[in-house]
Amino acid sequence: MFNRRFRGFMKNIILSKCAALGEVTDYFYRVEFQKRGSPHIHMIAWIKNAPKYGENSDDEVIQFIDKYITCQMPNERKDPFLHEIITKVQTHSKSHSKSCKRRDKVCRFNFPKPISRRTFIVDRKFKEVNNNDNNDEDDDELNRMKTKIKEINVYLKEIEDKNIILNWNHFDDSLAKVEWTYDDYERALKILLPIDTVILKRAPEDRWVNNYNEKCIINWNANMDVQFVMNAYACGKYMLSYICKAEKEMSDILRNVHEEAKNKNMSIQQEMKALSGVYFHNREVCVQEAIYRVCSLPLKNASRKVEFVPTDPDCFRFSKPLSLITKMITEGKEDNEGLLYSNFVDKYFDRPDGTLFDICLADFVAQFGFINKNAVRKRTQTWPLKTLNFAVYKRKREIVIRYPRFELYDDEERYYHNLMRLFLPIRKEDDIKEPYSYFFHNGYITSICGEVKSVKLIVLLNRDRYDTKISKQLEAAMHDLSENNIQTDVWGTLCAETELEQEEIAVSIKNKYNKLVDLDNDENPDIEYMLKSKRRTNNLDKNIYEIHSTTFDSTTIRPMLNTMTHEQLNIFYYVRDWCLRKIANENTESIRLFITGGADGLCLLFIDEISLVDRSLWRDLHTRLGQIMYKSGANTFFGNVSIIAVGDFYQLPPVKGVPYIYRITTKEAEFYALANRIRKKRKDQSLSEEDKRMLKRCVDRYNLKLYQDDCLHLFAWNQFVDEHNKKMLPLKCKEIVDVPGEQLTINKRILDQKKKRKLNTYDYKNLKLAVGARVIIEENVSRDDEIVKGAFGNIVEIVFNISKKNFINHIRVKFDNPDCGRQHQNICAICRKEKTICIQRYNNARDDDEYKKNTAQFPIRLGWASTVHKVQGATIKGVVVDLKRFNQPGQGYVSFTRPTNSDELFLTELREEAFFCDEQIEESIIRRR
Repeated sequence: MFNRRFRGFMKNIILSKCAALGEVTDYFYRVEFQKRGSPHIHMIAWIKNAPKYGENSDDEVIQFIDKYITCQMPNERKDPFLHEIITKVQTHSKSHSKSCKRRDKVCRFNFPKPISRRTFIVDRKFKEVNNNDNNDEDDDELNRMKTKIKEINVYLKEIEDKNIILNWNHFDDSLAKVEWTYDDYERALKILLPIDTVILKRAPEDRWVNNYNEKCIINWNANMDVQFVMNAYACGKYMLSYICKAEKEMSDILRNVHEEAKNKNMSIQQEMKALSGVYFHNREVCVQEAIYRVCSLPLKNASRKVEFVPTDPDCFRFSKPLSLITKMITEGKEDNEGLLYSNFVDKYFDRPDGTLFDICLADFVAQFGFINKNAVRKRTQTWPLKTLNFAVYKRKREIVIRYPRFELYDDEERYYHNLMRLFLPIRKEDDIKEPYSYFFHNGYITSICGEVKSVKLIVLLNRDRYDTKISKQLEAAMHDLSENNIQTDVWGTLCAETELEQEEIAVSIKNKYNKLVDLDNDENPDIEYMLKSKRRTNNLDKNIYEIHSTTFDSTTIRPMLNTMTHEQLNIFYYVRDWCLRKIANENTESIRLFITGGADGLCLLFIDEISLVDRSLWRDLHTRLGQIMYKSGANTFFGNVSIIAVGDFYQLPPVKGVPYIYRITTKEAEFYALANRIRKKRKDQSLSEEDKRMLKRCVDRYNLKLYQDDCLHLFAWNQFVDEHNKKMLPLKCKEIVDVPGEQLTINKRILDQKKKRKLNTYDYKNLKLAVGARVIIEENVSRDDEIVKGAFGNIVEIVFNISKKNFINHIRVKFDNPDCGRQHQNICAICRKEKTICIQRYNNARDDDEYKKNTAQFPIRLGWASTVHKVQGATIKGVVVDLKRFNQPGQGYVSFTRPTNSDELFLTELREEAFFCDEQIEESIIRRR
């Protein structure tokens, strides 16, 4: 569910024309799982035309930040929906928590955030200008600034403690109290905060709100932290440390075992056995992550493909299957090179001639893709390799390449050889001459154009396109992480709310586990307190308990505890602590828990306040108990569980329900009995005179026109449906609009199919609609949003395209079901306000109908009438049934049972032959018994 939801979020919000964060050109994200198992995303996005800090001006960077990032608390009256989201998921707790105060800090997540009238950046130039030579004076000034900032926060907190919402007057009063102007306050922030820190525009009431993007948080509806990357090193170190946190811990353990194995002179087999044992016993994953991995769901994704390019001539190669090698030997085609699969280097040396391919290995892999030589790509030009069974094509987007790195001071010759194989355009291995260091500095090569160029110049120019300044910073970050520990506050600073929740869960579980370890041991793993006697001492009752070990040993209990989920452990510790307090004679309230499962041994069920139990609840209880107890049948009630009902029927009845004491009326009973007889009526059977009289009453009500004009009419064919809808449209609506379908492609087969269109289909090409018209959805547009086939509604507005005259952009519909379009209403403010849905043109590329497949049309039709098939399963209040052409089994029964009683059913005529069932159903059921 999380994976599907996030992919939908990326597709419809981040990467769509919505452009919540701007036009995203590239992205990378990784899924990480918290202690309790909840997944969350770490993502970096590259935005088109985004300013770069240090290259563009600070004003350009600030303008970009203010456009996409905010920390404003929305007005509760103007936008209650967004205000509720920000309050619940994006606001830090004002009381803080134990996790906030770790390492002697008031809040290590830096809440409350500094108030600011504008967005600004703490840059290096300001620090250098304000640096004095006198260190003692600097320290005194810094201490004075910190003291005044603390006094401001204390003053504002006192106001907040009175449940008063802060405003700018409170902030101005706090500045006046410490004898500061706003400029003094901003200067203090620039001096105290680290370089490259972004201070967002933040009102006093927003100082507990975390950074967010408005479009993103409305649609994601969960905590997020959106930040502009100021420092590539810091961003790289953060991503590398937290997306590889579990892997790094596992690597450290394996590294220690490997060192221990070397010291003990273990064999390779013994060392592998030790490593595998450590891995299986120390790598812990939560249930959600295990499901992710077992189902092969992607834990990371990127906009560009990543490939590793082996540059070492002695690198590992994949061997061909033994059967293929045997066949080659039989045919006399064996050779050392033919035994191995080709890699990137082999394809590079076998590339076609021409100036297009006068490129280095890095460019060749990054810019060209590989397919089978016999494969056909209609939209892309391909070039076959000279000897290998592959062809190359130009990629639309260059991929990211990875390659081995060697240190110059470790192996000089290997370093330069690797460099030239990767970034020097060559045709064969011998083009690189030995010694490699001399050839790199003094060698020259001739290009296809005949131009002589320096080897060193070519290699360095090509390398600079791949080894940028950011690449060196990322390499430094990786080296720093491998040598030093992870900075524990980096994630807390960037994503405060998520880290806070994760650590609180981890600490809670750890503390509870430590309690368990302290109170039990291998000899007495579980403790059972038994009351022995009561003695009165100092007028107080004290209980004396005798401790007995249970029949379980540690090998039985510990696996049971280890298999519990965090939720089960919380209940276990809660009950256990309550028992201990109860035994110690502490004043404890009665424990109340709702625990599901284990009801297979149920014999007696108590139900209190019987007058409040609805009749439908009794029915559900009967069904569910039958399922739990595996006992059902005509003479079995409530799964053979005895029920004791306590209460007074003279008290209040169920809220919006039918009391149990009310019996079904005789009229309703007759209607349901007739429906059951129609359900099983065979074609050769006849209805009784009483049944015919009841059906005749339905026909009489129709002739007397006791139904409303817009009452739903049911027909067997779409032809009759269209005729009724066309008749109702001018009667109910005024300004009728023609809505032609948008033809995507057309061919002779489609035209022929159009001519042969059957009577039981409707005209998909030309729709006639109007504001106020009754409509029904014809396609499953969005199952997740409940915009599905058979949903009824009314047209509220027809919106035309501004640029295209008489072209309808979308149609706003208000559906009968209020749950339709909830997700859409989160995006569209107009629909959220008026409880409507914007219906766009729709095209189902998988439709069997060639005409529909190649036509984009609104998936709606007039809904004053419908075929019986579309309303199966629906409950309709008031329906007119035209029994003409009812020639399928079950049609009459389905139409007859749409209303809840006979007064809401109107028949156009009495056709007894329209009601019949499929006789093979009863025979099949009897055989299966």
